Amino acid sequence: KSTLLRIIAGLEQAKTGICKVYGDCLYLDQHFSLLDGEQSALNNLQRLYPDSDEATLRTDLAGLRLRGDKALQPVKHFSGGERLKVALLAVMHGETAPDLLLLDEPDNHLDLESRLLLEQVLADYPGTLLLVSHDLSLVAGIGNSQTAVQSFDIGTGVIE
Repeated sequence: KSTLLRIIAGLEQAKTGICKVYGDCLYLDQHFSLLDGEQSALNNLQRLYPDSDEATLRTDLAGLRLRGDKALQPVKHFSGGERLKVALLAVMHGETAPDLLLLDEPDNHLDLESRLLLEQVLADYPGTLLLVSHDLSLVAGIGNSQTAVQSFDIGTGVIE
């Protein structure tokens, strides 16, 4: 599953066939590699959005309960939920969200508050999501169609 997402994101080559993505695509892996762990949450956002002013970024971080000194700590010291918040802010901060957002098990190791935030952000996402998760309750609450892959069986529809 992770390899498929990496191929779609253009990070790996398919062994056979061709994969084309039309539009902007962003890959958010389960380790939040989009973020530099040595940098603070604020510095990560400044790196990804150099045209954004610091006050706006700090306000956005404060809205996620990452205020003051917390916004200046290296993200490697953050909990999984806190890293998720910064990564989601990084994904959603731009003027337009990517057409395709690839998420590889973003719900791993999250507390309830962070899981609910993830579900809300993904449910409101304006583009297309390709989400890998083992949590069917999370998947069922997002989007209008789901595809389940187990072994080599594929099923499409709405998970109930």
